[in-house]
Amino acid sequence: ARFLGHFEPSPPLVAFEGLLQCCATQRLPERALGLIEEMRQLDVPRSAAAYASALRAVATAPQWHRAYRELSDEVLDLMEGDDLAPTPAVYRALVEAAGRCGDDGAATAYFDEARARGDHR
Repeated sequence: ARFLGHFEPSPPLVAFEGLLQCCATQRLPERALGLIEEMRQLDVPRSAAAYASALRAVATAPQWHRAYRELSDEVLDLMEGDDLAPTPAVYRALVEAAGRCGDDGAATAYFDEARARGDHR
């Protein structure tokens, strides 16, 4: 992400969204959350798509551990702070992350919440 420093006054949202998609594909949850923090520091508006990519990186991390469950909650809190509602992509990543950490109750709750919102794709 060092090349993003060449944008003035700050990199555009689309640049961060692309990097976050790469983090999801490469399964790099810590880097994805670092990018979200960098967006906050640079005052780049966050999008639901950016958060969904960060959650996908958390959900698909190659070395899963329970701490990632807390990261999912942290991402949801950040979304709420940015006044963004979860999208179907966010719910899919949440269900996957909860399932990977063995929290069937949370996976079911996220699925039910998505269905209640009409986001059951």
